[in-house]
Amino acid sequence: METFALDPRQWRIARVFSTNPLVRRTDRVEALALLTAMVVSLIAIPVAAVVATTVYEAHRQMYADEARARHPVAAATATRPAPDAGRVVFVLRSQPPRTADAEQIWVDDNGNRVPAPTPLSRAQFDAASVMVAVGAGAFGLTTALVTATRWRLDRVRALQWDRELGSLLDDGGGRTNDTGYGRTA
Repeated sequence: METFALDPRQWRIARVFSTNPLVRRTDRVEALALLTAMVVSLIAIPVAAVVATTVYEAHRQMYADEARARHPVAAATATRPAPDAGRVVFVLRSQPPRTADAEQIWVDDNGNRVPAPTPLSRAQFDAASVMVAVGAGAFGLTTALVTATRWRLDRVRALQWDRELGSLLDDGGGRTNDTGYGRTA
């Protein structure tokens, strides 16, 4: 029967505070990098929410102003081609045109043709996109920093192992003397 124990002393980040003499300095630095990444990621959540809320309010106001300034107008299209083939001519009439000839266009307060106003629901999408981008950016940055730290610490550990193994070989493999072992004088 296997048991599961949730012991914080066994977590990798606990090495930062460990008093065990077998924990190397590189292990402590790696654990500190992981702990820092976790804290930054947790702080990024409310920051992303605040940024998303700000974007939502600004875009909602912008889209509401856009909707107030734009108006739909029924316009009649000409059945004959316009004299200038590169232009489209719209005729504004006081009476509504026949439905076959009518086309709905949007104009601003000055009467200039503009695209339809952006729906207010777009502000929610914009805010969610910004929140995901900020969260992913924070996660990506911390992941890259932890990866770079681990890569560098692995190189340091390899150099330490090489140095220690080299000192063992230079010292005769740990023997006290190299003369006379297994031989009679």
